[in-house]
Amino acid sequence: MASSEKPDFIEIDEKTPSVKLTEGPDASDSSRKTAGADSEKSSGAQSAAAETTGPRPAFSLAQSAQNHYANGDDAVAKKMLPANRPMRKLPFGPVTFIGLLVVLSTFGNQIDEMRKQTLAALAGKLYLNSQGYVETVSDLSWFYRQNRNLPAAKAALNKGLATLAANDQDKGAKGALLRLRLASIAFQEKDEEAGRALANTALSMINKGGTYVPYETPLLLYLAAWNLDNYWDYKTALPLNLKAIELWPNNRPNYRSSVQYDIGFEYNRLKQYEKAEGYLKQALSQSLSWGDDDDNVRRFLQLGISQLGQKKYPEAETNLNSALRMQQTLSQRKKDTQLAQIYSELGKVRAAQGDLLMARKYLERAAETLKSKRNSAYHYLLNQHALANLYRDIGETNLATPIYESLLSRLRDGERGPDIKDVQRDVDLMRAKTGGG
Repeated sequence: MASSEKPDFIEIDEKTPSVKLTEGPDASDSSRKTAGADSEKSSGAQSAAAETTGPRPAFSLAQSAQNHYANGDDAVAKKMLPANRPMRKLPFGPVTFIGLLVVLSTFGNQIDEMRKQTLAALAGKLYLNSQGYVETVSDLSWFYRQNRNLPAAKAALNKGLATLAANDQDKGAKGALLRLRLASIAFQEKDEEAGRALANTALSMINKGGTYVPYETPLLLYLAAWNLDNYWDYKTALPLNLKAIELWPNNRPNYRSSVQYDIGFEYNRLKQYEKAEGYLKQALSQSLSWGDDDDNVRRFLQLGISQLGQKKYPEAETNLNSALRMQQTLSQRKKDTQLAQIYSELGKVRAAQGDLLMARKYLERAAETLKSKRNSAYHYLLNQHALANLYRDIGETNLATPIYESLLSRLRDGERGPDIKDVQRDVDLMRAKTGGG
C-alpha cells in the first residue's frame, strides 16, 4: 500500500504489513521477521512462548534521520530532527562526531585517558546539560546496535545511567530514555524479564512528570509494548501504549493510528470490549484513507470482535463483512488464514443470532483452514470451542463431545485458547441437557 503519496509508509518485505513508523532511531527492530500467521497484528518477533500473537508492525530507518547520517547526508538529516536536537548542534557535524568517538574507542588501548572512558562518558563531556547527554548516549547506543555491537550499546547505556545517578539526574524522562533503550536490547536478546522490568521502570519514571520528553520516547514505549504482546503480556503492554499515545503528537496521525489499533487489540485480549471498540474506531478514522489493505482488514476484524463481545451483533456483522470484503480484494498473501479468522467470527455472530445453519458453514469452513496452518493453533482452538457449542446446541453431541475432550486436553497441556473454565462450563451444560453424568 506504500506510495509516494504516503510519506510515512514504505515498501517492505512481503512478510511484513504496510503500516510502518519511520521516524526515530530505533528501527533496528525492523530486522525482526514475522513469527506467526496470526494476521490480526503486523510483523513480530519470535517470542519465548510456544506461539506468538503473530505479526506486528514493522519499523524502518529508510526515511529516518539516522540513516541519512550514516550515509553522510547531514543536510537531509538535520531537516528531519527537531530544532533542539543536540546532534544537530554539533559544529563539525554528527557524522564526524560519531566517527571521532568510534576511532577513540577503537584505539583506546593506545591512549591512556581514552581507554578509561566509554563512549557515553566521552559524550557527556561534550554537553553541559543532562538533556543533551542522554540524547547523545541514546544515539550512540543506537549506532552500535546498527553495527551489531550489543555489548558496546549496553555499556554506553549503563555508563550513561551511572553518570546520571552520580549527578543526581537519573530521574524522569531522562533516565527513562536510556532504560527503554536497554529494554529494546533485552527483548532482542530474548530476555523477557529484563525487558519487562526496564520498561516498567521507565514508564514509572515518565509518569512522575517533567516537561522534557525525548522525541523518540513514544516509539520506544510502543516497541516495548510490541515485544510484550509477543509474550502475551497484554496487561503490561497496555499502559506502555497508553502512554505512547498520550505523548505522540497529533500531527503524526498515521503513527497514532497504529498505536490506537494495538491498544484496541490489547483491550480485546483482556476482554474489555467497550474500551477496545473506542480505540479501534479512532484507529479506523485515520486509516480508512489508506484504502483496502491488510491494516484495515485487521482493524475491522478487531472492531467486529469488540462488538461481538458486547452483544452488538448487527454492528459486529457489518464490520466483519467489511473486513471480509477488503480481504477478498487483497493478494493471496496470508489470505487463507485471515479469511478463516473472519469466517470464524462471523460464525459466532450468526450463532448468537440464531442462524445456526449459516453459523455452521462459516465455522466449519474456518476450521478446515486453521487446522492446517502453522502458528494458528490459538485461533483454531477458539474456533473449535465455538463449533463444539454449535454442535451441542443443534443436538449433535456425537460431534461436540470429542471436540470438547480435545480442547480440555490441549488447554491442560498449556496451549493458549479459550478459558478452560468456559470450556468446562459448556461441557457441563451439554451433559445437563443430555442427562449425561
